[in-house]
Amino acid sequence: MANKQIESSGKISYAPQPLLRVNGIYIEDGLGNRVKLKGVQVDKNERVKKYGATYDANFPEETWFTEEDVRRIKEAGGNLIEIHLNPLTRLMPTRNVVNEAYFSNWIDKWVEWATQYQIYVILDITGIGARWDWEIANSFPKWLWEGLYPQPTNKTEYDNIMRDFFDLSVAKQDVNREAFINLWKFIANRYKDNPYVMFSIMNEPFCGAYFMGPYDSNIALAQSYSNYMEMIVDAIRSTGAQQIIFINKPYLWDSKWRMAVQPVNRDNIVWEDHLYVSGDFSIEQWKSTINKYIQKFVVEFEKPLFIGEYGFDPMSDIRTFYPTSWKTILADQVAYLDSLPLAGRQWHQWGYIDGEYYDFANPSFSGDLTAEESLWIIQTVLG
Repeated sequence: MANKQIESSGKISYAPQPLLRVNGIYIEDGLGNRVKLKGVQVDKNERVKKYGATYDANFPEETWFTEEDVRRIKEAGGNLIEIHLNPLTRLMPTRNVVNEAYFSNWIDKWVEWATQYQIYVILDITGIGARWDWEIANSFPKWLWEGLYPQPTNKTEYDNIMRDFFDLSVAKQDVNREAFINLWKFIANRYKDNPYVMFSIMNEPFCGAYFMGPYDSNIALAQSYSNYMEMIVDAIRSTGAQQIIFINKPYLWDSKWRMAVQPVNRDNIVWEDHLYVSGDFSIEQWKSTINKYIQKFVVEFEKPLFIGEYGFDPMSDIRTFYPTSWKTILADQVAYLDSLPLAGRQWHQWGYIDGEYYDFANPSFSGDLTAEESLWIIQTVLG
């Protein structure tokens, strides 16, 4: 376990440990050894719902996700967990006022568990979006629109606010972009001395927005997004934090349905993209698209690429479309990703594992994996 001491201030300090660093298109440790990240995402509901129930727990030890899960992931061969979709509405419910209690009571505990088992942890903030009521509740604090727009009442209005947030030419959102930067400065400063912590600025920006389509104007918006990411990276570095920063691809396409993503010209960053097999998206299509991601980020941008989500989506497709072949397909995904020049991979659906919890708001498939199937998955994606 990691060596740590409690300072007189109560702050945990960690024994010196070489940081992971980007070298070309790969990640290396402090000794120059190449490291491939191999882990799982831990869904928000898994982390905050009381064990055996669907209502919120009072503290982390009460939830479905526990220190025992971290130990299990580590012993199975994983070296990474992602604390996925931290709600912007919880992290900063009021503009420029960070909810320090949420960090003290929740995030610090998850980081502590990971650090004890010397497993890397990515801290991720939910993307701003309005596909569902729960997404609005997690990602749209009132300060994104109060005093700037009429109260949004439908998805299109929420989408337009989100678009303005990333468009640096929309001056009235400057105050909110600054607040988001200040949130990341707080996070970076809090964990800059922990070599196991890494940062993911925002999950799946623009995903599911109505206005996203084959428009050449999206190239300009994608450039604005990348410029803003550079501003956030610079702010994180200004705190002294030198950890790797993950940049999610913006879900924007040009008129020929090519990715409109533009380079982020900063060091020690890793691009992240996600892709699943589904009932209407085969393993052959999946491999072809992964190859396009490699071409864009690794070959063209000359940056590392991390596949931060893979598997099946929705998970119920393993029963309805692939009842006899889903294990073969998942094993094929793992082997294919491991054969490519990637920074690593991360399986998404830990909450579906037997004895865990995913999303009661989606009763069509909240998890029916058996203990035997769950063990096979863990061994396959982490072994």
